[in-house]
Amino acid sequence: MAAVLWGVMARLAPIGDVLRRARKEGGFTQEELAARACVDRKQLALYEANRTQPRMDTFIRLARALEVNPSELLAQAESWPQGLDGRDVH
Repeated sequence: MAAVLWGVMARLAPIGDVLRRARKEGGFTQEELAARACVDRKQLALYEANRTQPRMDTFIRLARALEVNPSELLAQAESWPQGLDGRDVH
């Protein structure tokens, strides 16, 4: 499956890959994005490495800090952030 984001065709990717790509396209370092979203930089690194997934509220803060609509990021993700259906994803 593919999704369209920022006018280009993209394959669905793990949520961490989507966040990393959006951060880099936005021109942010991990430190900058973490500060803007009030997230620990080490935790952001874990998200981007797909070692853990953000909770939905954290995902929304990251999207807003990236100045991107969260639904645009979710359209590219092959999995959902934690808390979307009320359960944690491990």
